[in-house]
Amino acid sequence: MTVRLKTWMPADELPTGSAPPASAPPRELGRGQVQALTGNDAVALAFKQVDPHVTAVYPIAPQTELMHKFAEYVDQGAVRTELITTESEHSAMSAVLGAAAAGCRTFTATSAVGLAYMLEAYQNAGALRLPTVLALVNRHAGGLLNIHNDHSDAMLARNAAWIQLHAENAQEAYDNALQAFRVAEDERLRLPVTVCHDGFIVSHTMERLLTLSDAEARSFVGEFIPPVDLLDVDNPHAVGPVVLPDFVPNLYAQIAEAMRWAPAVIEEIGQEYGLLTGRHYGLIDAYRMDDAEVAILAMGSVCGTVRAVVDLLRSRGVAAGMVKLRVFRPFPVEALCRTLLGGKLRALAAIDKTPDLGQGGPLFVETSAALALHIQRNGGSLPMLTNAVMGVGGRDITSADITGVFRQLLDLAGGTQPSSDPVYFMDVGNQGTKTLAGTNGYRNPSQSSRHPLKIVLVARGGQGARTSAYLIAEMMIDLGQYAQASTTYGPERTGAPVRAYAKVSDRPIDDREQIYSPDVVVVFDETLLDVFQADLERLAEDGTLIVNTRRSPHEIRRQIGLTGRHIYTLDATGIALSEFNTNRPNTAMLAAMTEILGLGDRERIKRAFRAKMKRLSEKVLQGNIRAMDRAAREVIREM
Repeated sequence: MTVRLKTWMPADELPTGSAPPASAPPRELGRGQVQALTGNDAVALAFKQVDPHVTAVYPIAPQTELMHKFAEYVDQGAVRTELITTESEHSAMSAVLGAAAAGCRTFTATSAVGLAYMLEAYQNAGALRLPTVLALVNRHAGGLLNIHNDHSDAMLARNAAWIQLHAENAQEAYDNALQAFRVAEDERLRLPVTVCHDGFIVSHTMERLLTLSDAEARSFVGEFIPPVDLLDVDNPHAVGPVVLPDFVPNLYAQIAEAMRWAPAVIEEIGQEYGLLTGRHYGLIDAYRMDDAEVAILAMGSVCGTVRAVVDLLRSRGVAAGMVKLRVFRPFPVEALCRTLLGGKLRALAAIDKTPDLGQGGPLFVETSAALALHIQRNGGSLPMLTNAVMGVGGRDITSADITGVFRQLLDLAGGTQPSSDPVYFMDVGNQGTKTLAGTNGYRNPSQSSRHPLKIVLVARGGQGARTSAYLIAEMMIDLGQYAQASTTYGPERTGAPVRAYAKVSDRPIDDREQIYSPDVVVVFDETLLDVFQADLERLAEDGTLIVNTRRSPHEIRRQIGLTGRHIYTLDATGIALSEFNTNRPNTAMLAAMTEILGLGDRERIKRAFRAKMKRLSEKVLQGNIRAMDRAAREVIREM
């Protein structure tokens, strides 16, 4: 297995091709009510709209907030669901399994080792064909203590007789959750469904999505007709008895037959959902593949970053494309073969976010087998295949990484002799440059508008950086813009350095990478100026720095040695202490930033803050409102 130690792609070395430069095709986003939600909240909303009979849950990051939100719906009386809090994930799945066998519509949620702990009951649900739904918030489930995203948990359970769907973003996570009940309960299948979305990258990222009304969602999902009911004493059933060897092959043959039906059913329901929402779903999504010579196959959140790079390369004449796998189980063999074979494709890389040690990742291995068997039966030629293992344990996948993969594919398509080992780990050792350009990603400095505006907020745990990023996203989405807001998760303790991100644009934001070349840096604690020096060095040449300090902008510039840029200072801590007696400078810093950048009016920020922080006392709320007004007046600009 080869190791790529460095992936560095400065803007002046981006690949070019001979095809005519082409802009991105128009995108159909569908219709619905505009909302600003995290991936977890989006799935919780879908479950609330379905209003199942029973759920059971045990907390584990990054799933926990999903069920916290659903528990709020239960507490508010917004659903009639019986929520059972159990002592373990095994018990949660067992409770859901029992309720499903008793004729109830059910669901649960977990992540990583939580899935491993419930695996016995999870496999029971699949083998017994009980139509429940599991929200799996993908997290590393290997032997290392790591709470961040990859697909090792989903791959751990890939042969457990469950259908498995993957989402790129919060919109798809919401849409998949609604469709999952229809798929699971279809009388042709009666198979449980796992709906996956990437931990933190999707689960804790706030973005713009379109939702149905409760009535529309419930009408689409329909009335639940129990396939089995242990409480029906007139028609007794046995569910889960001991199965002796003579009957095991027969039962699994029936499950295999149902899985063969599943692709057609999933596509049928996806098209029906498309008629309702304008967002049509299938097994895969082929992007700019009609004339693609090089392409990437992937699933989950990384597909957004791949799409952004494909558009960039297309603008430079490179015939690049992407295939997004939505359905991993059953593996969509026929759909993939139709898309990847018989056209102009010469080289394909499968991105796996978990390795199968000793061979390629699961997506690569199954794709290679599917294409090879199809060619063996039908003839044809196989494109060059490679496997990029990346994002394991939550390592950020950057646009530079993706461009490095395409660069290798272009070399293979151009006749470079392939390596004897097609599997490689990307950017081991974290030596690669984090962005395509030295100033600000793909931005062309001659453009008057930025896509997107990139904001980094650095703070200490407890100072409200994540809340501020979420408020920026909510406010901008309310104004009709697109936004993403997220944060890094590391040591979960008060005072630990944290970094939060916000991206704002008038167009959909595809890439999911962290921000490495910001337009704006907001520093909530001046003692962090040295800690986050790299963010300041990569700040755009016409970028803005806002620092919480009593010192002047000139003094800050002299300390950090920053040339150019625009520097502002504000004693946000002093304002917070005087107005509500707490060192939480986020509202003052947020108001100052909004005023400086002209992102929106202060009254809108106040309304968003009130709505988000209802748990605060009226006295503290009013103190924060006064802090916002003072910040707008007292911010100091460098003369």
